[in-house]
Formats: sequence, structure tokens, C-alpha cells
Amino acid sequence: MANDFLVNESVSSKTDLSYDIFIYVSPQTGDIKSILSFGPFGESEYDAEAGRWATLGTEDTWRVRDLQRSNRRYKIDWDNDNDFDDEMRIITLQKYSDGSLTEEYLKENTILANEVPS
Repeated sequence: MANDFLVNESVSSKTDLSYDIFIYVSPQTGDIKSILSFGPFGESEYDAEAGRWATLGTEDTWRVRDLQRSNRRYKIDWDNDNDFDDEMRIITLQKYSDGSLTEEYLKENTILANEVPS
């Protein structure tokens, strides 16, 4: 079979990931505005309804810049085991998908990457 090599491959460790996932939070309301990933395959946005990443295009550039200018930004902490379930899925993304993600959870389980620029 052509895909037999996949059976013998080991699963990557979460600490081997070389990309950043940022969560944008409104400083006025505390609402989660978006989750974006910046990695080797470009920029993506997490689609909560579909439970997967959607690649961003050049038409999204201004929207992304607005998110970065107007919102607090938290970053997934790859070293925080409390933000990963037994199957190494990111709990932050699960909470975002089911609507239960709060800024309090982010304060406890992610890294504050920036306050809103003045």
C-alpha cells in the first residue's frame, strides 16, 4: 500500500510545533473576536462551527490588521499541559468551538502577548 509508511510514523510532540496561535479578545467586552494561526503554511483562522482551520487570503489583510490593532492578544502556550486534553487537542480551541471560552480561561492557560496598543 502507498500509505503504509504512515503507520510507522510517530506522532509529533506539541512542543515540536513551530507556529503561533493567537486569540483576539475585545478589551471593551471581553468577547473572543477570532483565533488566528501564523505558521509555515501561512495565516489561518479557526472556524469554530467547522472545528478546523481556514486559510486566509490577501483580502483578509486589513481585517487581520484591525484585529491586531484593536484587541488584546493571547498566545497558546505549548508548554502548558493544562491546555491539552489526553489526546493532545488544544482545549482553548475546543472551548471556542462550543462557545465556552472566556478571557478568564485565557488568563490562566495562555500567554498574554500584548495589550491593546495606544
